[in-house]
Amino acid sequence: MYKPMRKITNRRSRKVIGLFYSFKTKKHVPWEERLEKDFVYFPEFDKSVLEFYSQPMKIEYTYKSKNRVYTPDYLLIKIDRRIVVEVKPEKKLKELEKKYSIIKAILEKENYEFLVLTDRFIRKQPRLENIKRLNRYKTIKIRQFSLKTVIDYFKSHDMISGFYESKEELEKRGVTSNEFFALIFHGYLMIDINEKISWYSLIALNENII
Repeated sequence: MYKPMRKITNRRSRKVIGLFYSFKTKKHVPWEERLEKDFVYFPEFDKSVLEFYSQPMKIEYTYKSKNRVYTPDYLLIKIDRRIVVEVKPEKKLKELEKKYSIIKAILEKENYEFLVLTDRFIRKQPRLENIKRLNRYKTIKIRQFSLKTVIDYFKSHDMISGFYESKEELEKRGVTSNEFFALIFHGYLMIDINEKISWYSLIALNENII
């Protein structure tokens, strides 16, 4: 368990801060600045991420002949690795390149990966809007009846179907619209998240989860 090493506050500045409720960790995850607010949707949605934490540690390093302390933005815990994530606007990368190379070397010695994510990756559309849309359904309870109905339906359709066709048919069989979207969010149903979700999208049963 990682506890925040730095308290996020805007007491002496106008920066935007807030809390993101994570269904995955059952905790509120702090964020500062709108780019971080957009980022936290990704580890929440990514099924390979088991846990994620804000401001997880402090790292001491030397830069330009001065001793400094660095607090990463986030830590992602996966089954086989730990990833320290720094969220930064792309326009700031060049000036921070040397600092990040030092930090990366320190982290790798402790068996952490170091990843810098920018607005170009985080705010790529329509992926971000798709994830935000699906995030609204993450707390919806999925009934066993609905899960079985969905499995039976897709098995009778060669495991893949059109979005509109499957949603309409499953609703006729008792699966609610909210449950349908929750099944996508939680990975029971798969959809191309890089394409705008529409009535014409293809949707498939995730055989690895069932």
